[in-house]
Amino acid sequence: ILIAEFGDQATIAGLSDNLSVGATPEVFMNIFERATELFGPYGLETQAVKSTIHGRGLNYADDDKDRAEALGIEWIDSAGGFMCAGTPIGSEEYMKDATQKIVNKIITELHAIKDLALSLDRSMTKNNKQVLVNIIKKCSVQQLTFALRVTPPSITKGPAEDLDAEIANAYLGIIEAIKFLPAQDSE
Repeated sequence: ILIAEFGDQATIAGLSDNLSVGATPEVFMNIFERATELFGPYGLETQAVKSTIHGRGLNYADDDKDRAEALGIEWIDSAGGFMCAGTPIGSEEYMKDATQKIVNKIITELHAIKDLALSLDRSMTKNNKQVLVNIIKKCSVQQLTFALRVTPPSITKGPAEDLDAEIANAYLGIIEAIKFLPAQDSE
């Protein structure tokens, strides 16, 4: 019904209980109101709290923003963004920040793994070290893989380099090889 009514004004995609719309803010809000009207008799409701307008342009009418607020729809301006299925979508700055947050979370986990290895010190067996190395290899490293696949390299380059350095430090800490490296500021 929505495609029949608005298909010439918008791109509408539905999957399970998710409805995605690519349209002008005015058309999006018309579709939102119509969907609410259509779903209501069946006990279904649109959730404004999960509804957002991501305005990619700069010159949106205040009336549109006021209407979105009245409907309970979050308006994200062109400098912002949002996460969709683990993918940062929005301005370049937003995507860089979101990717860095993913990496920072992984780095925190790596520090915990390295700290565990260092706290066990000499009592840690070769098997224990292999377990920690495998946790990094199979868990920590994989957490960024999805972002690398769905986000442009210009966005992920810096955070990925940060993560690479932290992974190397974690491995070196676990196998107690850091003491054999040259001083940090040496050539």
